Amino acid sequence: MRKRTLPLCKMNIAYITNFYPPIRTGTAYYVKDLAKKMAERGHKIIVITCFFNSRFSSGVEDGIKVFRLPSIKLPKIRFFLGFDKFYFAFLPGNFSKIITILQTEKVDLLHQCGHLLDLFYFSGRVGKFTKIPTLCSIHTIIHHPSNRFYDFVLKTLDKSIVRTFGVHKYNAILALDNEIRKYVQNYYEANKIYCFPFGLNFDFSKSMGIQNNEITTFQITSVGHVTEMRNRYSLIEAVRKLVVEKGIKVHLSIIGKVCTDEPVRLVRKLGLSHVVEFVGELPRAEVLRRLSKTHVEAHWITNPGIGSAALEAMAIGLPVMAYGYEGILCDVPLKDGENIIFINPNDPDEIADKLFCMWKYPDIRSQIGTNARKLVEHCLTWEKLISGLERLYQKILSDYWDTFDKG
Repeated sequence: MRKRTLPLCKMNIAYITNFYPPIRTGTAYYVKDLAKKMAERGHKIIVITCFFNSRFSSGVEDGIKVFRLPSIKLPKIRFFLGFDKFYFAFLPGNFSKIITILQTEKVDLLHQCGHLLDLFYFSGRVGKFTKIPTLCSIHTIIHHPSNRFYDFVLKTLDKSIVRTFGVHKYNAILALDNEIRKYVQNYYEANKIYCFPFGLNFDFSKSMGIQNNEITTFQITSVGHVTEMRNRYSLIEAVRKLVVEKGIKVHLSIIGKVCTDEPVRLVRKLGLSHVVEFVGELPRAEVLRRLSKTHVEAHWITNPGIGSAALEAMAIGLPVMAYGYEGILCDVPLKDGENIIFINPNDPDEIADKLFCMWKYPDIRSQIGTNARKLVEHCLTWEKLISGLERLYQKILSDYWDTFDKG
């Protein structure tokens, strides 16, 4: 077979994902921002994702050519953490539709974004069938934080089905942080794993910055859907300690879709309904506007990780509290107490102590926020990261065709 001519500079890239706007998740924003930045660099970009009914559609969305596959919406159940935006594209005809799209668009590289749902399995198979090299970026760890039986089932499936019929079908795996890299190594034993952090498309020249000088109530904001994985129990208890034991005037805003009612009931039980507000899901621009008027962003998840919402809060100059450690974001120099505040999400006493320090010492709070903004600007925008990802794409292409020719 004749060796395919490798693109030396510009590539035809397909991003495939179950999550894409108008769905509001970190993965959805990751795909959209990355696709836009790659298109700005002159690459030909398409996105293949789910549609919200049984029809196939295609069109240009915000400058990107998007193909939406007929899909079905999964019910809101506890096994899926109560999240109601899971769409499956495992329907007759979709596999052949993806193949036709990739061949018609002359795709050089397929980048699957996320490994939670069914398109993850489609992409690996499609790559083998079409002889297109494939890369999968893994954005989270599969587990269930509050139900031991569900957690056992998920981990069993993860080590068998996901590993054998998913991960091992890809030519390379992209881990968004070192915690995920270790997870991929331990669970999947993948051969080629690259650690490459999340980037932001953030215009610092147009950023509204922090506008909280006139706000006397200590404003804490926590961005992210309210699920069993992000229930905020310890954060709510820490806020109770600040209000009841320290006598501090506090307001906690939790921004995100409420997928479980347990945190709401806890707030009522503790008599904190006047202190804790469940805002619900908001457009991205409105989230940033609200963050500009807060004092601290308390990011929440049961596994170590610095999510996109935390990075956006850091980008506008907010101190961010997150579950992590120095070195988690690959080679990005996160420093506890300098440009971020690391916490144990299961220790309300520690959280309360660190929130108290942020309230008592506004100069330190401001300096951490300033340092956080500089860190994101210098290390975590797509403007800074994109050339490295382009080189990685080129390496995957080159390695694939070298191996193919030898085979």
